[in-house]
Amino acid sequence: MANDFEVKNVQEDLYFSVLDGEVDIEEAEKEADAIIEGYPSMDVSLSDSVTLRLIGRTEKVNIPAVIEGRDLSAPGEILLDPAFALANNIPLGGGINIAGKTYSVAGYMGLPKYIYPLRGINDLVAIPASFGVGVINPGDFAQFDSVDQNYSVKFNDHAISLNEQMTRLREYLQNNGVLLSDWTAAPNNKRMAIVDTSVSSYQAMSMPISLSMILLSCLIIGIMTWRMIKQESVIIGTFYAFGCRRRELLRHYTAIPMLLALTGGTADALLGVPCVRPAVDAMAQAYIIPVPAILSSVKDILLSILMPVISLGVSSYFVVNAVLKHPAAELMKGGRESGKVGAWERLFKLERFKFNTKFKLREQLRSISRLLFLVIGVVSASALMLFGFFIVGSYTELFKNSTESDYNFEYEYAYH
Repeated sequence: MANDFEVKNVQEDLYFSVLDGEVDIEEAEKEADAIIEGYPSMDVSLSDSVTLRLIGRTEKVNIPAVIEGRDLSAPGEILLDPAFALANNIPLGGGINIAGKTYSVAGYMGLPKYIYPLRGINDLVAIPASFGVGVINPGDFAQFDSVDQNYSVKFNDHAISLNEQMTRLREYLQNNGVLLSDWTAAPNNKRMAIVDTSVSSYQAMSMPISLSMILLSCLIIGIMTWRMIKQESVIIGTFYAFGCRRRELLRHYTAIPMLLALTGGTADALLGVPCVRPAVDAMAQAYIIPVPAILSSVKDILLSILMPVISLGVSSYFVVNAVLKHPAAELMKGGRESGKVGAWERLFKLERFKFNTKFKLREQLRSISRLLFLVIGVVSASALMLFGFFIVGSYTELFKNSTESDYNFEYEYAYH
């Protein structure tokens, strides 16, 4: 049933409520070149702190997708969003008392309009323990007195501006004596738009984080390879003296990081593919949306293996080649002398420090690569820690202090 959930086909472009007047759906559909479907809805209080929004089942727009269980088949049945059912301990096949009548829970569902089930359009966080969405047959609304009449609109021609089509429809309805309320376009509906925002943020962050990890790996492996070659410079110089070619030595020392990259990339692919489904389920847990079968891309898997191999291979080539370009006699001596005073050491004038401090500073200043690596590591770790503290403090201020003090009002007024 989850595969029937196609957001691109059933997600509305606009929804509105009617305070007074009647909407001629057939004429409105011709005027707006759209699919329009009306449905009843209302909020019912299950307790002092729990509210359930009942929505009539639709057939053309915002069709509920059954995640678990079955669809509605008879009066007196209800579909609940799974987060609300889990938070309030309402099992599948159990009953829920609404206004003195017990409804049987036929299944758990997701609505395109309530992918992120916020109670109010201006709310920030969904709280399934206190608010949820249920779908019942339209005929079951006959027992209720005050029922809102809502309409979902899906425009057929997306080549035309959404604002232009909305304006044309609104003018038509107003000219026919319809008093409108809750006129909200899909891009302004956080119950739907917040999902696109989350996915876009994941996509925007995935590439920089991946590239930064690859660059960091290239830096670490490059420094390790450079130090290994420097320690074996006498052996390399001896091989040079016996007629060993630079190409052979280059191939030998670049094979180590490339083999490491190939092994790590293959292991990452083998371990990563089974973890895709749990990761997607974890990200989708905050939303009410079915997750269909996940198809693995062979191209992406091969790319994940080849990218570290190519990156580490190129970086290792430059590192190894920088060492092997020195003459054999110089390599047999153990490389260039590193004990001479450099510009950085002269700049800091280490003679004024104590022996221990002077010794530590001299070792750092005579190895600029090691110093840079240390600085980059400390800066990166500090930045991540500060970012974490910033996120925690910001969310605490936004969701706790602001909600409890600044926006703790009894009524909410939204003007359209």
